[in-house]
Amino acid sequence: KEISSSPTEKDNFESRLLRAKANERILLAELNNREQTIEKESIIQELKAKLAEAKSESRLVKAKSNEKIILSKQLLIEKEKNIIKLQNKAQEVNIFNEISRQNTTENV
Repeated sequence: KEISSSPTEKDNFESRLLRAKANERILLAELNNREQTIEKESIIQELKAKLAEAKSESRLVKAKSNEKIILSKQLLIEKEKNIIKLQNKAQEVNIFNEISRQNTTENV
């Protein structure tokens, strides 16, 4: 025995089927969006970590550069101190020589 369906039942069934398929597409699109959002968030977190690492490395390089500059300045200061000491010593020698010359001249 065959079950017959009225045209209204068929229309109702097709309408429900179309709505169900439309809902399925909407949910699939929403799922896709959420997955993409999760992927983007993951990428953003990864990029933030890389940025923090780069900033840290940049600070380290800057600190090392500053350390080298300070050491260079300290070395320059030490050299300048040594030059001043040598100039003072040379001045003492010149004064001693001048006194010796004068003493020699007076004794002659």
